[in-house]
Amino acid sequence: MPVRKRLLFGPPKPNGTKVEYLYRDAGNWKFWGEFVLSGAVTFAEIEGLLFDRLWFIPEEIGVESLTPKTRNEDDHPLHEIHEMTLVPTADALMTAEEFIVRLEKARFPDYLFRELPAWLQTHSNAAL
Repeated sequence: MPVRKRLLFGPPKPNGTKVEYLYRDAGNWKFWGEFVLSGAVTFAEIEGLLFDRLWFIPEEIGVESLTPKTRNEDDHPLHEIHEMTLVPTADALMTAEEFIVRLEKARFPDYLFRELPAWLQTHSNAAL
């Protein structure tokens, strides 16, 4: 019966977005994570809401931080989005709309610099 149902209706349609993100520490070690949003959203839709079109601080938007417990003075709270893909919705962390709203709220000009060391404020992306 399940096979016949699949033939009649096809595979489940993607109605969610899987967001793969990472923390890259000062030694370029990478720590990976992912979460699912209910609803579709693309990187192009959120890119302008990210610091330098790439970075975000997960705690500011209700996402788990991947920062290791042991840090040094060169480490930072910034995480980056690696990939966003459409998937069937499973256990979604939040809706796509809520994700966008949280990114917009976290975009205030000084939110990023509350936790960053002073050197980051004077360095370009190339230095990261």
